[in-house]
Amino acid sequence: MAPLSPAAMLDQHAMLDAKRALLYINLSVAGVGYSIGFSAPAYFTRFFIRHADVSPRAYRQMGNS
Repeated sequence: MAPLSPAAMLDQHAMLDAKRALLYINLSVAGVGYSIGFSAPAYFTRFFIRHADVSPRAYRQMGNS
């Protein structure tokens, strides 16, 4: 496996933080996005879908079922 670029490592860390927050912290999806450094909920949602192939809301619902 090829080593990750610095940007990919940051994305990987942001996704880990986002997934944990969506499952274990009682914040809105927008609040989760803001808490990990996104300036707008839409940017966070696009980032999350690009990396997880599912929306943050759907990810939360899958984890809570």
